[in-house]
Amino acid sequence: MRLFYFFLLIFSAVFHILYKGDLSFVLLGFVVILPLFLLAMLLISAPAVNVTAHFEQISAARGSSAALKVSVRNRSVLPIARCIVEVRYKPSMPFEASAVKLFRLSAAIGARSEEAFALNIKPEHCGTVDIAVSKIRLRDIMGLFSIPVKSDLKGKIVSLPVIYPIQASVESGPASSVESSSFSPVKPGDDPSEIFALREYREGDSNNRIHWKLSSRSETFIVKEFSLPVGCRILVITDFCGCKNAASVDKILDTAFSVSHFLTEYGTAHSVAYACSDYTVHASEINDADKFHIAAAEMCEVLKDTAREITFAQAVSADGSFQVKNSFSRVIAIVSDTDIARAEELQTLCGDAYLTIICTDASDTSGNDDEYRAEIIYADAETLSSRELLII
Repeated sequence: MRLFYFFLLIFSAVFHILYKGDLSFVLLGFVVILPLFLLAMLLISAPAVNVTAHFEQISAARGSSAALKVSVRNRSVLPIARCIVEVRYKPSMPFEASAVKLFRLSAAIGARSEEAFALNIKPEHCGTVDIAVSKIRLRDIMGLFSIPVKSDLKGKIVSLPVIYPIQASVESGPASSVESSSFSPVKPGDDPSEIFALREYREGDSNNRIHWKLSSRSETFIVKEFSLPVGCRILVITDFCGCKNAASVDKILDTAFSVSHFLTEYGTAHSVAYACSDYTVHASEINDADKFHIAAAEMCEVLKDTAREITFAQAVSADGSFQVKNSFSRVIAIVSDTDIARAEELQTLCGDAYLTIICTDASDTSGNDDEYRAEIIYADAETLSSRELLII
C-alpha cells in the first residue's frame, strides 16, 4: 500500500505538471491531504483504545495448551484499519535456553467494537512461561503511519507434570514416632490437644469432654469433639542430581507427583521434598487436593533453582534443619539413575525407614540388585502405572 501511495503521488505531480487545470489540481491536493487525514484518524482513535488480557488457565500440564486472550476495544467512532499486537514469551525451564519468542497478531477493528486475539501457549517441559503483551501499534489503511498504544500487560503460566494413574497397594507399617501438628479438617478423633468441633451432649458422651464454661451459659451441656491427627510418615524425594536434559527432569516430576496424587486420593498424608541450589531443602506437606496442586505449582515455579549438581542427601546434610531419619517410616526417592554409592547414601539418610528408589532413566540391566539394601525400581511414571507399587 505504501508503494501504491507513492506511485499515486508521483503520478499526480506529473499529471499536474503536464495538464494544467482544475482536475489535476484537485487530484494532487487529494493525494497530498490524504495522509494527513489518515494520521488524524489514528490520533483520534488511539486514546480510545483499551487493551485487556487474561489467561483461561494459569497452569497446565506440560504438552497441553494454555490460551492467552487479548481483547482490544475501540471506543471511538472511527475504525482502525489494522491493529498489531506483539506478544513475547520467555520459558524458564531446566537445560532450556531462555530465548524470548515473539508472536504478532493482527486484525482490523471497527468503530465502537471489540476484537479478541487468541494465542495458544504449549510448553514442552515443566517450569514456567513468562508472557507479556509488549507492543500494540495502530496503522492506517495504507500503512503510512504507525501509532503505539501503551501496554504493560504481563502474566505467567506454570507448566505442571503429567499425572499418570499409579497401581499401588497400601499396607500398615510400623508406627511413626512423629508427633503430627496437622489435623483432619473433616473427621474428629481423640487428640485432646486440638478441638475439632463443639456440639450438644448426647447419651454416652464422657463427662471429661463436657465444656463446662460454655455449658454454664447454655441450657444444655456442650461437648468437645477432639481432632484427628494427620500424620506425615511418607516422604517422596525428587533428586535431580545426574539429570542430563529437561526430559529427565520431566520424568522425575511426573513420577513423583503421580505417586503423590495416588496418596492424596487415598487420603494418606505425605510430604514431597526437593533440594535447592543453595543447599537448602524445601518440603511440602500434602493432605488434600488443594495442597497437592499448590505443591506441584510451587516446585515448577522454582525449578530453575533446584539442585542438579548435588544430591538430595548432600543438601540435607548441609541444611541441617530438615531431618529424614526418625521422621518418616517410608521414603520413596525418585532419581534419574543410581549406583551402589548413591543408594547407600540415601539409605544412610533414611535410617530405618523403608526406602524405595525409582530410577526413571535407567534400565534394569545390572542384574546385581542384591548389592543394594534399598528396593530399586526401574520405571518412569508411564511404565510405573502398569506395575504394582507397595506403599507401607
